[in-house]
Amino acid sequence: MGQERTATDLTGYRSLRLLRLRCWLACLLSMTSLHGFAQTGYPLHPIKIVSPFGVGSVSDQTLRLVGKRIGQKLNTTVVIDNQTGAGGVVAAKAVLLAPHDGYTLALLSSATAMSAAVYKNLPFQPTADFIPVASLSAFASILVSNRNSSIQSYQNFASLVKAKPGQLNVGTTTAGNSAHLTATLLKSMTGLDFMIVPYKGPAELLMAIKRNEVDVIVQPFGAFKSALQQKELTAIALTSLKRGINSPDIATLDELGVTGFDVSTWNGLFAPLQTPAEAIQVLSSTVAAILLESETIERFKAMALEPEKMTPSELGERMKQDVQKWTHLIEVAGIPRQ
Repeated sequence: MGQERTATDLTGYRSLRLLRLRCWLACLLSMTSLHGFAQTGYPLHPIKIVSPFGVGSVSDQTLRLVGKRIGQKLNTTVVIDNQTGAGGVVAAKAVLLAPHDGYTLALLSSATAMSAAVYKNLPFQPTADFIPVASLSAFASILVSNRNSSIQSYQNFASLVKAKPGQLNVGTTTAGNSAHLTATLLKSMTGLDFMIVPYKGPAELLMAIKRNEVDVIVQPFGAFKSALQQKELTAIALTSLKRGINSPDIATLDELGVTGFDVSTWNGLFAPLQTPAEAIQVLSSTVAAILLESETIERFKAMALEPEKMTPSELGERMKQDVQKWTHLIEVAGIPRQ
């Protein structure tokens, strides 16, 4: 009996040692696995963001500011690649042709939605070929008049147009762009009969209004911020649905009776389809945190911008709604598609 117990005890002891060895190996494998996962966590190398806007533009400055903070927060490098041309087609195609691994992103915007409406054969669809990642910034356009003009309010403008149909001029930049479509939308929603006169750019528009060649002009708020501050121009109305942090005293068209009028220039990061969910989540949460930083808010304000805090799903819905809005407007207004 004594020998039998000894043998049994020895067998149990060996079994216990074997069990402990297996547990130790399991823990070691688990730690190795976790270490390996950490080593493959996003991001492992530089991220490239392709922008359709030129170097130095407001959207470019926004992207570089946020891109730098993304790099700092994620301990990587963010490279901004400006590829302008063809209504954003060049930049979008560059992203779609790159590996869909989360390391090549696109800066898309309200201008992208307009391109989807304006161009007949756009080689990509922003709502079908891209995944929304994070919104960045937004800014409104503004209607302004000459400070010496009889038009000192939107009500003045509307009354004069009704009294002189087809005789007042609204200046915008190139036909088919944001300012031009904003003026076209105003005509469509109000029935006001005014002429839309396109100019090459903001500088030409500013000279036109100072010379009284046009009665009212439409441009992003930041383009005329200095002239407004120096009282060279009179603010008539904002085109956004709500007043901005840079323009709290300027009423919106919606407030002035053009119910539902909402044209804001916005931009955001998008990734091509099949981009790993981990990359989308990391970038989305990182940008959301950056937009809450006081330094970001102040830097945006200096550029007449506001942080645009939208979830990825809200950003995707905004793109969808804008494409539908501009497509409908172009059809109703009879604007030739390019």
